[in-house]
Amino acid sequence: MLPGVLALYLIIIIAPLEKVGAPLRVAFAGVLLLMAIRTRRRAGPLTMPAIALATILVAATLIAVATGSQTVLTCVGQGSTVILVVVTILVLGRTLLAAGEVAGPAVRGVLTIYLLLGLLFSSVHSFFAALITNYLSGAGTHPTTSDTLYFSLSTLTTVGYGDIVPVANVARAVASIEALIGQLYLVSVVAAVVSRFVPASRRAAPGGNGGNTAGSAGAAPPDATDEPPGDSPSDGDGDGDGP
Repeated sequence: MLPGVLALYLIIIIAPLEKVGAPLRVAFAGVLLLMAIRTRRRAGPLTMPAIALATILVAATLIAVATGSQTVLTCVGQGSTVILVVVTILVLGRTLLAAGEVAGPAVRGVLTIYLLLGLLFSSVHSFFAALITNYLSGAGTHPTTSDTLYFSLSTLTTVGYGDIVPVANVARAVASIEALIGQLYLVSVVAAVVSRFVPASRRAAPGGNGGNTAGSAGAAPPDATDEPPGDSPSDGDGDGDGP
């Protein structure tokens, strides 16, 4: 999952134009949803609904491309991405809660959700930027998806370079919510999971050689000088008398 999210980030950066990037982004977000479902123990019941949802949203994005309206395309494409990313986060969250132990996959899952949050707010910013004039300052009249992703990650991590800043009231509200979620997620969820992480070597220790060691300690080694009960080796007839 983590490499898949990074690949989606790369798609956004190298294909900022909505006519090309929007269908690719929505389709890849659908693939991420299917990957998240596959991590569940019972993936069967959710697979077909996820495929249907992703197919409908990709088709809606392609129809928006055919309309020729940049505003419609941006709203449909970013709205579809928001839906798929939210569902993916919910699926991953339920999978992590159902996990009995905190191992490597759980840590990677928590980090994946953090990156998905950045992608989620990036799509939200792009959605509102298409409807509100001067939504962001420093990114032009119509910010690209690369611009909103950069602004979203800067806000989520509370870096705040200042080259792109929220101007509209909606932008300030969304940015404030994103900054709070980013900090609370790091100091609570990520910190709790990482603190409970148990390496594979330590998890295998109780079931490894511990039982054999205890068994060996409980039984004393046989004494080579002890003779078995019965006849003396010096007396062939067993009566103890010499020849």
